Amino acid sequence: MAIVELNTNLLNDTSGPMDVSSALHVTMYVVDNSGAHLNHRVSLEVSPDNGATWITETPLVGLGCRNYDLVTLQVRVRVTETEGAPSTVFVHILAR
Repeated sequence: MAIVELNTNLLNDTSGPMDVSSALHVTMYVVDNSGAHLNHRVSLEVSPDNGATWITETPLVGLGCRNYDLVTLQVRVRVTETEGAPSTVFVHILAR
């Protein structure tokens, strides 16, 4: 499990990579830290080649969780659309 803080008013704010090579399921939880959470989008990105290529999965708008069934080597999270006002979140990534 990894927990990262993202500035959801900063486009492309990105976490470091997380090794998920032994997992088949990844869950991303986006949890309120500060500010508003109506417009921002946080995306899980997957890399099949240890960070040389990143593929963006379906984003999560606002707060909540999303489950992914995938086989890949690494994942990270990235702000793909900003809130438009000061806003931060904690993102919990669980791989199993």
